[in-house]
Amino acid sequence: MTPPAEKRTVDMQIIADWVEPHTRVLDLGCGRGELLDYLIQSKQVSALGVDLDFEKISACVRRGVPAYQGDMIACMAAFPARHFDRVICSRTVQELTAPATVIAEALRVARSVTVGFVNHAFWKNRLDLLTRGRKAQNAVYTTTWAE
Repeated sequence: MTPPAEKRTVDMQIIADWVEPHTRVLDLGCGRGELLDYLIQSKQVSALGVDLDFEKISACVRRGVPAYQGDMIACMAAFPARHFDRVICSRTVQELTAPATVIAEALRVARSVTVGFVNHAFWKNRLDLLTRGRKAQNAVYTTTWAE
């Protein structure tokens, strides 16, 4: 079985392949800032993360990743059109109450938008839903649908 940290590193490497060096990147639902930290180190990007969770934003700040604690749409509204080179929304879309609105605003503030999401149709995730009646919850996917 692949360890969660290794799975996350593979995700970050794939996303990093789409990010040009020395660009401006906004990460919506940045969590603890692992992806942005990786991009800052590997691509020397100018980065900003956004998340609602204060503890996650605190973790960003501790690792030196600039971050905003609050609503994604309100944050993006503060920026002019095409301010960012790329907006990243990785493992976030399925958690949003208004994903179309968030993506539309991301398309306004950035030249490119990268969206990654959890494949709930993957056989292991479907088996978890069948046998336990809920989405997979593990070291990689730590929240439930209700959170």
